[in-house]
Amino acid sequence: MTLRFGRRLLACALILSLLLHLSGIFGELAYAWVAQPRGDDTPLRKATKKLVAQDIDDEAQQPAGLAGVKPADKQVVYLRPLAELIPPAPPEPPRPSPAPKPAPRKPKPNPAKVVASAASAAPVALAAVDASAAASSGGASAPASAPENAPVTAGMDRRPGAMPAEASRVAHASAPAGLSKQQAKAFPRAVEITYVYGVFPVRMTWQVDHGEYQLKLAGSLFGRTRVIQSQGKVGKQGVVPLHFSDHKDDKLLNEANFDWDAKTVTLNDKGNLKTEDLSPGDQDLFSAAFQFALQGAKMKNFTFAMVSGRKVYPQVNFEIRGETTLRLGDQKIDTILLHGNFEDRSFDFWLAPQWNNMPVRIRLTLGKEGNNFDILANAITINGEQVLKPLSSTNGANRNSPQLR
Repeated sequence: MTLRFGRRLLACALILSLLLHLSGIFGELAYAWVAQPRGDDTPLRKATKKLVAQDIDDEAQQPAGLAGVKPADKQVVYLRPLAELIPPAPPEPPRPSPAPKPAPRKPKPNPAKVVASAASAAPVALAAVDASAAASSGGASAPASAPENAPVTAGMDRRPGAMPAEASRVAHASAPAGLSKQQAKAFPRAVEITYVYGVFPVRMTWQVDHGEYQLKLAGSLFGRTRVIQSQGKVGKQGVVPLHFSDHKDDKLLNEANFDWDAKTVTLNDKGNLKTEDLSPGDQDLFSAAFQFALQGAKMKNFTFAMVSGRKVYPQVNFEIRGETTLRLGDQKIDTILLHGNFEDRSFDFWLAPQWNNMPVRIRLTLGKEGNNFDILANAITINGEQVLKPLSSTNGANRNSPQLR
């Protein structure tokens, strides 16, 4: 009896230890998932914010010699006198001077008077020479209120390589004091969003380089992996997907290859190939969110096909359902809900205008063609700046978070 009781006690202790260990791994993620507003329980209101269209540099349109060259973040201008930039005029040929006339003889002056006269004439001669030099170099004359005997070189630095004081003031004034309007509207080139899917973290990365984008969603837990990728072009025309793929444990489940010249897309579902028609503006399941984020209200048509590696959902009509406030991490963020549907399938994107319209929540209901997704942002980094910290970091350090790939 005592042995049986001891075994039960040991089993209970092992189960309790396992539960404590799992809570250390998943506890904060589970809390983040439970604390999030869910689906239709989130109250919607009339949208007061707009999805402002943003700009992105189209590096693919740059000349070959400028490929990869980034514009200067800061420019400093040094001013030099005009006389130093304009070469001096060639000297005029000497004119023949008339024969000098014999000067009349004058009485010898008193030596004391000569010394006094020379001393009084010296400042006048020096002033005349400096004034002549200033006029020839294009410089402005001294202020009328300045004393006549004030040195012309006052306030100037005669050290080698020194910059004039006025030029220094102009150069510092030309440096930007902050972000320009164009920079504020620039669409980010590097984004990393960590979502919560149930109690599992999923990391999305968005990278733009030379007019091409890479969009990747990846999760890994206990050696099992899932990776969804979208690649294509991005620029003034918006987001143009070229390839979409879905891998599980490094094995291809399905993919879609876009041929915009032929206006077709080829689906590969575990080796079963099928070709469907394409129309300008069609998107894959995840590139659509970034198309809305980039072009915003500038989009003329909110109806287009949604493509996965298994199926084309034609003529999905998106509409703005309204505005809602989501609790993400320790922040409350106003978002705009875009909803589209095809038969019994639905596509929902919650975009945050304050963060370049980034998708902070994505919900896809695909029925029998694929898994359903409902992922919510828990951490966001835009162009290297973390704008949303994970919930775990607000309550303490992360503890044994599941590995992300």
